[in-house]
Amino acid sequence: MVTQILESVRLERGRVELRAEPLELRTAVARVVSQLEDRARDGRVAISNTIGPGLYVMSDALALDVVVRNVLENALAAVAAAGGGDVAISARTAAAEVELAVKDSGVGFDPAVQARLFEKFTRLGSGGSAPSGNYYGTGLGLYIVRRLMQLAHGRVSAHSEGAGKGASFLLTWPAAREPQP
Repeated sequence: MVTQILESVRLERGRVELRAEPLELRTAVARVVSQLEDRARDGRVAISNTIGPGLYVMSDALALDVVVRNVLENALAAVAAAGGGDVAISARTAAAEVELAVKDSGVGFDPAVQARLFEKFTRLGSGGSAPSGNYYGTGLGLYIVRRLMQLAHGRVSAHSEGAGKGASFLLTWPAAREPQP
């Protein structure tokens, strides 16, 4: 929690220096997924990652890791709160961009909350509503995701059909060419 608070303050004050470089999305996502496997298993969450090789994004390596980790941790928490289920990760090229989609079968959220998801201290309850008695998270993770995506000249969006219907997040970065050895 302290790390997220400090990170959000640094982002707000513009005290973040990002070094954009071509990074393979498949490798970055696989690294985060491998670090979250135990947590997924404990929450009865099956993660499928169908990202193929050769998709490169222009991003800072640490920022990419933080963004992917925050989105996946939210998905795991939402699915575990629903009693288990699936998280599907995929990616594709779209024009001069690369899109990463994370779809879960978790608690979802009320579409009325969608506009506030990326604001500081917005926390969803275990039923996908805000506010509720059973919160998870600090309310800073998605705020940090949005700010880091903006700094990377990318975007993030979220969608859910409602409580109990899962959620999907779409992260979009500028595409990059594979670095030459």
